[in-house]
Amino acid sequence: MSKLLLKDQPLLVLPALAVKVGVNGALFLQQLHYWLEKSVNVQDGYKWVYNTNQQWLQQFPFWSLSTIQRIISKLEKEGLIIKGKYNRSKFNNTVWYRIDYKKLEQLLPSDEFEELEDVNLTGGNRQIEAAEPVTVTASLTETTAKKYKSHKKRRRRA
Repeated sequence: MSKLLLKDQPLLVLPALAVKVGVNGALFLQQLHYWLEKSVNVQDGYKWVYNTNQQWLQQFPFWSLSTIQRIISKLEKEGLIIKGKYNRSKFNNTVWYRIDYKKLEQLLPSDEFEELEDVNLTGGNRQIEAAEPVTVTASLTETTAKKYKSHKKRRRRA
């Protein structure tokens, strides 16, 4: 078995969420949701999560810090996550986060959510229909071979 396949804790997202907010945004939202479910930090009637930049980097080792900050900024501008500062001391700049679940639900009409809940990916009689077939007119090998021959002729002339 490959060491790259599911021995580590996987990051999962629904494709419908990824379509609406992008794969990076969906991954971040899903991870934030995971931590919010475990959180005992309640302020203003909501659960909040705080992670340092280093902690976010540990959870998303394939992103740079600037990428994480860009994702958070985008989700905040879209109103999907809310930042807060609930630190006792003024010099503590830890940022707290929560998801605006009402705003998140508005991304998809309710009937689309019902369809997502009906999908059984582990078995049963329901099957996910394949997309319409796409006809490819030229193979990658053919295209590459043509470019290589063309490039070779130009080099001979020079």
